[in-house]
Amino acid sequence: LASFGAEVIRIESSTRPDSMRSQIGPDGTPDPDMGGLHNSVNVGKQSLSVNLGTDDGLALVKELIATADIVVNNFRPGALDRMGLGYDVLCELKPDIVLLNLPGAHRRGPWADRPSMGNILMAASGFNMLTGFEGERPRGIGVAYPDFTAPHLMVTTLLAALRQRDRDGDGQEIHLTQLSGMVSLLGAEWMVYKASGELPARRANRDPNYCPHGIYPAQSSEYSDDEWVAIAVTSDDEWRTFASRLGPTVADDARFVTHELRKQNEDELDDLIREWTRPQDKWEVADLLQALGVAAAPVEHLADTYERDPQLRRHYQLLHQPTRPDIDVPVDREAARWVGIEHQLHRSPSVGEQNYEIVCGILGRSDEEFTQLLIDGVLG
Repeated sequence: LASFGAEVIRIESSTRPDSMRSQIGPDGTPDPDMGGLHNSVNVGKQSLSVNLGTDDGLALVKELIATADIVVNNFRPGALDRMGLGYDVLCELKPDIVLLNLPGAHRRGPWADRPSMGNILMAASGFNMLTGFEGERPRGIGVAYPDFTAPHLMVTTLLAALRQRDRDGDGQEIHLTQLSGMVSLLGAEWMVYKASGELPARRANRDPNYCPHGIYPAQSSEYSDDEWVAIAVTSDDEWRTFASRLGPTVADDARFVTHELRKQNEDELDDLIREWTRPQDKWEVADLLQALGVAAAPVEHLADTYERDPQLRRHYQLLHQPTRPDIDVPVDREAARWVGIEHQLHRSPSVGEQNYEIVCGILGRSDEEFTQLLIDGVLG
């Protein structure tokens, strides 16, 4: 929302910094301003650092909520109520407030009080059981996927709630769970199971509708010995074009003439493709096949996406943290682009960086009151 132009204020604890503030910085030590995750997800936000364990701190936050359109929290169910900031209290402060709760699981379910981490929700949703190679153990995908799917669902949900508020004048309390967000991505697999009664198998990089469809080894590069290229053939015509590059033996092989035959002999086909790709540069293979009309792409390292790929290099904007002016911080832009509008991101804030602007500018407190809040430990 901040990237789209909304004024977003992140309320941070002045006594218990969250995990994003304790990530390792470029010097190999914890740095509250230079952690990668902080600089990714807090772009464009403002920071108010306050001690919610004090009456004055809680009162300050209530004042701020009274000026807001939306309140979002990522706590376990019931945490806001225990802090004295439940939905009923918020409605007294701002009758048309929209409160969005983003817990791991729903407050009325048996998992309401369970701690939820990304890998736990991935497993519980069924996602991990579908990921990996047939006959092998389930696998994760390397990142906490629920943490990144839920916010995108959150944006559309909040826009709908604001539309209703503008139309009817009503606020809204919303429960959007990260677990439900993950389950919603598996609609096709659920339909297959309900229709056939058969559990979908782990299929690695293969696809039931396309063959070949996989990731194949490539020549080592200056960055890594671990290089790969992705290839997807979607029709028999594409296969004939691709097969002509694999050599006459493969092109004329009756085992691979149709999609059905290729699926029946997929192991053998993948072995032949690996022999062809292994001694070649992944970028050259991808460029060659794309020129022939066959979908292909290098499997990119982060170094590739930032330094070598001319398409993805434009996805990043370099920002500077005042605490480390010697280091450029690459930040990924939003995927959406508005034609004719050059959208510039603003860096992630330091802890409590906008305390003065928020307390004195938005809430109208005097300089003397602000100083006293600092002295009393209400602001950090």
